[in-house]
Amino acid sequence: MTAPADCIDEFVDDPEMIAMFVNNAAELTEQIENDLVAIERIPPQERLDVVNRIFRAAHTIKGESGFIGLRNIGRLAHGMENILDQVRESRIEPTQQVVSTLLSSLDTLRQMIESVEDSHSVDVGPHLSQLALLESGTQPIPLTPSPSPVALAKAEAMSSNQDGPVAKASSNTARARVLIVDDEPTVVAIASRQLNKAGIPVDEAINAEDALQMMRRNLYTVVICDINLPGISGVELLRKLKTLSPMVQVVMLTGHTNIITVLDSFEAGAADFLPKSQDYTQLVKLVNDALGRVDRWVPLMRSRK
Repeated sequence: MTAPADCIDEFVDDPEMIAMFVNNAAELTEQIENDLVAIERIPPQERLDVVNRIFRAAHTIKGESGFIGLRNIGRLAHGMENILDQVRESRIEPTQQVVSTLLSSLDTLRQMIESVEDSHSVDVGPHLSQLALLESGTQPIPLTPSPSPVALAKAEAMSSNQDGPVAKASSNTARARVLIVDDEPTVVAIASRQLNKAGIPVDEAINAEDALQMMRRNLYTVVICDINLPGISGVELLRKLKTLSPMVQVVMLTGHTNIITVLDSFEAGAADFLPKSQDYTQLVKLVNDALGRVDRWVPLMRSRK
């Protein structure tokens, strides 16, 4: 495995060294995720050891990535390290908001580690901004992941060639079904088409009442929900869905973004947001990411009951 010259310093051009970093960093990111998922349920007096372990893992990734010239990975790991340092110094509490922001950054960090050859092209600025807001005591807004230029090119190729290859669903999607809730038929049709092309089965509802009835029957893993529904609002529906299934991953669709409504959605447990003005090919990635989180988190949650 090699990385481009603008991603690796010239004096480090050793595929073995890069492979060693990738393998070690993959183990560390898994450890970080396990500890972050568990941290809110650990008594405060027992939490310091776990926080120190997470901090050391992020510090190691930062140091090793810097040594071999993977500067973008190092920047994001450093941003996470800063927050973790604040947590272990008791300046920041590891609230759900803090943990969610760190997990979001971790997902991007893992993606860069899994594909170091593209890591230099990933925009980590939004994550660094989120982490800086946490450090300043300001509540950040959840991010919709920004694909790399390589991913964007693939998405454009897929959308322009309907008879060619399409984005593939992860292995998780074969047994998962997604519910889309929106009163705009065009939005539902476009979203359903993108997911169906990727082999992800979709059910549809035009209002919150129908969605709740369907959720009680099927317990969907992922729900894609308009933030501005008639009657019961999307935010209120989100709360009700979380009551029915706490692990459900809800992606909120936003048309005319209202910051207060977005913050309300985040506080109610929204997993992600997708502006309706964006390319709907991103839905496949968001759904696969959500399914992956559930597959990783559910066993951990069960093991700690």
